[in-house]
Amino acid sequence: MQRGEGPVSADDIQIHMKYVPDLDILADVTFNHTESIIDRSLRRLNRDALDLVQFHWWDYNVPGYVEVALDLLKLKEKGKIRNIGVTNFDAPHLKEIVDAGVPIVSCQSQYSLFDRRPELALSKYCEGANIKHVCYGTLAGGLLAKRWEGVGAIKPETRSQVKYLQVLEDSVGYEGYQKLLELLEKIASHYRVGVSHIATKYILGRPSVACTIVGVRNSHHVADNCKIFGFELSPEDEAAITAFLNGYPRLQGDCYTLERESPRYKNIIHMNVNEEEQGGNDALASE
Repeated sequence: MQRGEGPVSADDIQIHMKYVPDLDILADVTFNHTESIIDRSLRRLNRDALDLVQFHWWDYNVPGYVEVALDLLKLKEKGKIRNIGVTNFDAPHLKEIVDAGVPIVSCQSQYSLFDRRPELALSKYCEGANIKHVCYGTLAGGLLAKRWEGVGAIKPETRSQVKYLQVLEDSVGYEGYQKLLELLEKIASHYRVGVSHIATKYILGRPSVACTIVGVRNSHHVADNCKIFGFELSPEDEAAITAFLNGYPRLQGDCYTLERESPRYKNIIHMNVNEEEQGGNDALASE
C-alpha cells in the first residue's frame, strides 16, 4: 500500500491540539505569541485549520486566562481554529470564559473511578452549557485492569502511574482498590469483557461525558477497546459501582485543584516544558 492510500485519508483525521503556555510566561502571553504557536502547528502539520484547540492555564492567580481565550476566539474568526476547548479547568473559571463570550465546545479533565472530582460541579455546569466532557485518566494509567488483582505492592512503571497511584491512595486506598477490582471483574465476566471495559463504560455513562481518552500501543489494543461499544451496563451494575465508590473518600477540591496547590501532586508535573522555544505546548493528539 502506498503512503496516503487506504480507507482513511488525511482529510478524515481531526487534529486536536493542547495550547499550554508555560507557567513562567503566563503573565507575558500576548495575542501575537498565541497566534505564533497556532501558526507553527499549522505549518508543521500542513493544515489550513486546527479542528480543536484545548486551552490550559496553570495558575488562576496570574491574570490573563480570559484574555487568552478571547485571543483564541479571534483566531477562530480568522479561520485558523475550528473549535475551542479547555483542559483542566474547574467550573467557576470555565464559566468566566464562557460568560466572556468564548464558545467552548469541550472540557478535558481527569475522570475515573478513583477521581470523581468532576461530579462536584464541572459535570453539571458542562451539561447545562452544552459543553462536551472529554475524560482522560479513565483507566488510571493502566491500574484499572485485571492484571493487578491480588498484587500487594505496586511498583509504578511510568510517571503517569506515579500520579495515579497517589490518586488511588487518596480515594479508595489499596484495600478498597482490590475490592473494586473484584467487583469490576464480577461485572465484567457477565458481559464477557475486561475490567478496563467496565471502568470505561461506567465513566462514559456519566452526565455530560462525550468520550474518554484511552491509550493504545498497537492494533490489537484498538480491537480490544472496541468491545466497549458491544454492551451496555445495566442500571443495577451502575448502581453497584456507585454504591461501592460512595463508601470511600473523594479526592479533595475541584478539578485539578490538588495539581495546582498540593506540593505532593505538583512535584510530578512539568509546568515549564517549552522554555527553549518560549512557546506554548503544542503536543498534538488526533482522533
